[in-house]
Amino acid sequence: MKAVEIKGIIPPIITPMNEDESINVAELRAQVNRQIEGGVHAIFCFGTNGEGYILNGKEKELVLRTVIEECNGRVPVYAGTGGIAGCANVYPHTMASIYDLFMEGRIEEAKAANASIASFRACFKYGNPNTIVKTAVAMLGYNVGKCRAPFNQVPEEGIKALEKVLKENAEKGMC
Repeated sequence: MKAVEIKGIIPPIITPMNEDESINVAELRAQVNRQIEGGVHAIFCFGTNGEGYILNGKEKELVLRTVIEECNGRVPVYAGTGGIAGCANVYPHTMASIYDLFMEGRIEEAKAANASIASFRACFKYGNPNTIVKTAVAMLGYNVGKCRAPFNQVPEEGIKALEKVLKENAEKGMC
């Protein structure tokens, strides 16, 4: 495998869908060209905006093959095969276990681990997800400070919800 320097602007390209939720391959090709013509330095499949978390294996293969073909060597193509998981700042063990269990073929256990942080993810409604994550880490006793303004505020309702969720999850040994 050739070493590639990762640099520049690398969009997590969207995965266009048809009305029936099938992959819109023609539009995917158009989006690849639009990004390259716009000057991006690489394309990243299955990032947050690529909806990799909800695509099945055949769909991922179709998307990746299409993007590689359309890029045709003009820019590097990267593919998400794990996760860049902000929640891992709060729940490193849980988030790592989701991937590990999945890779071991223990799908139901991976789903259960994923479901175990649903109450934390529900707290994202109280503010910017980065702010919620950093606030939660601070509430766990780490001296991480606040996010910079204007993303440094969580309403009192959100703080109370986070306190409740973190307490419940600490009792389960999750944090």
